[in-house]
Amino acid sequence: MGVAHKDGHSWLWRLVQHRVGRRSRQKQKERQKEREKERIVRLPLGISVALWAPIPSSSRLKRDVLLNAVAALLLFSASDIMAQHLQHTQAHKQQQQAQQELDPQQQQQPPRELQGCGAEQVPPTLSSTLRQIDAGRTLAVGCEGVIVNALLLTPMYHKLEAMLAHNTALKRSSTSGAGGGGSSSRGNPKVTSSGRSGASARVAAAVSGASKAANTAANAAAAAASAAAQTQQGSRASRLLWLLSLYQVLAVQIVAMPFSSFSFLFFTPVLRFSFTRLFEEQQLPVQKEQVQQHYVQQQRLEQQLLLAQERRQQQRQQQEREHQKFCLILGSPGSQRAIQDKVIDKDAPTTVQQHQQQQQQGQQQQQHQRCWISSDPPENLRAALREGYEAVRCHFREIYVASLVVWPLSDLINFRFVPLAMRPAWDSLLDFVWAVYLSYAAHSSPAPVQQQHPVDETAGTCAAAPTSSAGMQLNAA
Repeated sequence: MGVAHKDGHSWLWRLVQHRVGRRSRQKQKERQKEREKERIVRLPLGISVALWAPIPSSSRLKRDVLLNAVAALLLFSASDIMAQHLQHTQAHKQQQQAQQELDPQQQQQPPRELQGCGAEQVPPTLSSTLRQIDAGRTLAVGCEGVIVNALLLTPMYHKLEAMLAHNTALKRSSTSGAGGGGSSSRGNPKVTSSGRSGASARVAAAVSGASKAANTAANAAAAAASAAAQTQQGSRASRLLWLLSLYQVLAVQIVAMPFSSFSFLFFTPVLRFSFTRLFEEQQLPVQKEQVQQHYVQQQRLEQQLLLAQERRQQQRQQQEREHQKFCLILGSPGSQRAIQDKVIDKDAPTTVQQHQQQQQQGQQQQQHQRCWISSDPPENLRAALREGYEAVRCHFREIYVASLVVWPLSDLINFRFVPLAMRPAWDSLLDFVWAVYLSYAAHSSPAPVQQQHPVDETAGTCAAAPTSSAGMQLNAA
């Protein structure tokens, strides 16, 4: 009896503990739900966002960040190469226009078949741009792409997905379809069981016919109701998805685009300064030698032209003296004029030929020179910060307005139809052209022009294009 009493007491005690533990667990779940509700923010049009929702898969986030970092580095570097090629081509065009304005006789002459960077009628090729590429600038733009695309946009996409995954309206729309389907599926056994229980042996045929008609009517009504519910739920779910995509686009335009534009414009000169300092022993001496060779060759050309002009003047003076002596010997003014005309006619083709030969020599020497000298990196950190500040002040507004035109439609398609794993790849399709524009705008004030003119004077000329400054540098040289 004592043993049975103890067993009954222990069994009762376990039951009480189980009930109490179950109630405590239910209370904890209710408290957790209340805390989650306190963190949920209600937005217009029936959308709710959980601000403190954690990212579900950290390993997936790390994988996407790594892949996007590699893709952004390659993509933005290629975009900067294309931007430098664009600046190279436009500088060549402006140099050609300036030469035609200075020497209008070149328009009457037939175009010569010249090859190389210094040819007048031949546009620069991509290979010539690659030979004189600014590696520090390209690497800086590539690292800026890693910061923007990999370290900013990829975690933001995952965070937005986690915040909107806790949307209660979307959960209700997804669970209501399952509940409706379950109730309709449960209705058929009830009708059949009621038809079977109501059948009797006396009126079996009549009741069976009535039950079949009732079953068909009930099935048709249930199918129509389920179809209407599914269409309504599908339209509601699609509307909610479009609204969620719209809110994601607004979040990207409000948070990501201003920060990405500012960081690209401001930190690119700083990164370029740091990379040139790292590779200063290898890159800068080569660039300085190329620039010095360029200026030395130009000085030689100028000296040769001056010497040729002095020789012409000396020859003319000697010819005039000989003509005067000869005319004095003859004594007749008519014969003097005729002799002078003949001598001038004989000397004219020689002077024209000399001028053409000098032009050909100058053009051949220009073939071995650089058509476009890339802007020098900032000399110190203060100059880099000042250049970044000027780039932000001059180009931030137009870049942000351009992003409002280009990216909302692309982001809407991205968030609505593209899976989370493929969204950075979709951005990469458009980032190539966008990065060319950003790199072109970020390097609109080359350092050599800023060194020739004070920074305070160039601060007001924000709209100067990079090609115009390069053309001014070439024309001044």
